[in-house]
Amino acid sequence: MKFFLPALIAGIVLNFFVLSPGTGTEVRARWTGTIKEVAGLERSGEPAGKETLFAVWTADKTIFLDGNGGTAGELDSPDSILALSGGGAYAARFEKIGSSVELLNWKGARFWKEKSMEYPSLSYNCRLVFLMNADHSRIRILDYNGNEIGDKYISGKFCTAVAFSSPGDNGAAGFLDGTYYFIDEKGKRAYSGSVGSGKTVKSIAVSSGGRYGAVHYGDTARDFVDIVNIADKETGTLPLSGVHYVRIGMHVSDAGRVTFLDEDRIVQADDDGDVRFSIRVKPVRAGYSGVQFSGGFYGAHYTMKNGEAFFLLFNEDGDRVMEKEFPSESFLQCTMKNGLILLRGSDGLYCYSVNRPQPR
Repeated sequence: MKFFLPALIAGIVLNFFVLSPGTGTEVRARWTGTIKEVAGLERSGEPAGKETLFAVWTADKTIFLDGNGGTAGELDSPDSILALSGGGAYAARFEKIGSSVELLNWKGARFWKEKSMEYPSLSYNCRLVFLMNADHSRIRILDYNGNEIGDKYISGKFCTAVAFSSPGDNGAAGFLDGTYYFIDEKGKRAYSGSVGSGKTVKSIAVSSGGRYGAVHYGDTARDFVDIVNIADKETGTLPLSGVHYVRIGMHVSDAGRVTFLDEDRIVQADDDGDVRFSIRVKPVRAGYSGVQFSGGFYGAHYTMKNGEAFFLLFNEDGDRVMEKEFPSESFLQCTMKNGLILLRGSDGLYCYSVNRPQPR
């Protein structure tokens, strides 16, 4: 009962929430529900459009939803943990107490299983599988058939950040000793470098086509973001306004534009490190945050310093399209695809559709 009334009120508000801001873009509520009742969501009556699959994890299973909120399938994991691909179609299941890892698709078909105590991470379409060892010093590189590919592994002193492109299947990893790697979809090292002695890689991102990467790093005195032109082996640097002791939400495009959360602002810079725009937001609490991009729109989601979750949708010019606080949620996880946005909170699910204005 503690969470029921806030979720119910949020659901009522969402069902009537239609936004038509000055940008001309229309954001419409599509469906809502709670994590506890995710399998019994009332489907949206709107056309689903392109095939869309959202993966929603719960305490003992992952449920796969279509764009209308209908249940497409589910994978149980009562004694294990599921690591999901960005596209939502694959999952690596590894035991909480055990010695095996297996790769499945969302329908439950197994691709492979092997004895391993390594922690798995999957790329968007699962062409890359990273398996990290227990002391976080080495990552094996596999394909979806379980074969080691490309350079076979990367290593450093304690991995602090792993990321994959969205969409696409390029990977990246950064380490406590300042080393970082960008891996192409064939498992080969596209670029590697170091941010310098005494500095730690805190966050990392790679673009959908693998042309650019972004590396957030620093020490206890100052932070920076390096914009790495992977194709041309060039780097631009941007200083941050403060020190971040954990990862920040960050996205990099194939044009080299890096968008990230920096204390009380969202910043976008070009590949030379020059700021294109800055959006003031309520202060960010250190911890879970992210920046997503799909169909010409960015979605920034984070927990505010007062402990409530916040979401901001903005376009490529930095114009605000939609912003909303979620008082009943302590965090938000965001998935954007095919003109749909799914926000998964600590208790609720909120799905929106985004429509661009049609030219006359």
